[in-house]
Amino acid sequence: MKAFIAIDIPEALYKSVKRFQSSLNRANIFDATWTIEYHITLKFLGYITAEKQLKNIITKLENISKRNSSFTAELKGIGGFPYKTSPRVVWIGVGEGGDKINALQKMINDEFVKLNFESETTYTNHLTLARVKAITNKPAWLDISKSNENKSFGKFKVNSIKLHESKLRQGRFRYNIVKEFILA
Repeated sequence: MKAFIAIDIPEALYKSVKRFQSSLNRANIFDATWTIEYHITLKFLGYITAEKQLKNIITKLENISKRNSSFTAELKGIGGFPYKTSPRVVWIGVGEGGDKINALQKMINDEFVKLNFESETTYTNHLTLARVKAITNKPAWLDISKSNENKSFGKFKVNSIKLHESKLRQGRFRYNIVKEFILA
């Protein structure tokens, strides 16, 4: 099972994000694969092959969730990796609550290193909108990214983190929730 840990986006914000993503798609700025399920990844785990490994992951996440309280986060601004001017990934960032997401991600990363998962040396919290194959209208992208760098897509309560399974179906990754962990 290919797995990752994430914060899911509530339905109310899903619609706001989808409208913006659709407007980007209609603008014909990118040749891209557009995300259809939105979340903020906290840690990519890769392939989990043993039942014992899955049990250890669940135990770690249960302990981490008990040590963290729910909080408010805001989806805010757009950008791109690795360079905003020539992105391979187009994303929405996090404004309010970003520090709490970073702290939660660091705690998860530190605990999962103890389970022999690779440490992430750089982390930027974000919600992926698209994986870009090519930019077809760079001036339009630069205008849109500049005019939306502080756009708020809304706030939401982060009440849980989720362990997801990632499966490739019909050329796209689809995600199934393995287990949800409610924050204290």
